[in-house]
Amino acid sequence: EEERKKNVPLTDLERADLEKREIVLSNAALKLAEGLDDVKQMNAMAAAAKTMTIRDMQLDEKKELEFREIEEQRRMDEQMEAERLKALKMYETRETKRQIDRQHGAQVLRMQMSDRERQRIGQLQLQDQEREAMVKQIQLLKEEEAKAQAER
Repeated sequence: EEERKKNVPLTDLERADLEKREIVLSNAALKLAEGLDDVKQMNAMAAAAKTMTIRDMQLDEKKELEFREIEEQRRMDEQMEAERLKALKMYETRETKRQIDRQHGAQVLRMQMSDRERQRIGQLQLQDQEREAMVKQIQLLKEEEAKAQAER
């Protein structure tokens, strides 16, 4: 009769009871094993390894963040340097243009002053010529008048 009971398929309730019993026995064996010193030492080593792994990951993450910050700072420095050089070039271009404009303005003033000086000299020469012509005219008139008086 016992063999017949062994061959009979288990009911759902019996199967659930059997599974619960196996789980309880497994947990009990695990708890018993954890009580042993070697198991305790292995669990401590596993926990330490897990802690070191987490710490290594944190250190790697910290290095990555520092690298990114350094790269961002370098990029910002390069961008600021480019802006500084651009502003400096713009300032130099503006100053060069101002210098050229000043030189051109000074050249125009020199030319105007030279033209005015030539005109003034030309005017003075014209006045001298007119004065000499008048003096000659007066001289001729005096000579003619003296001739006319001598003839009388």
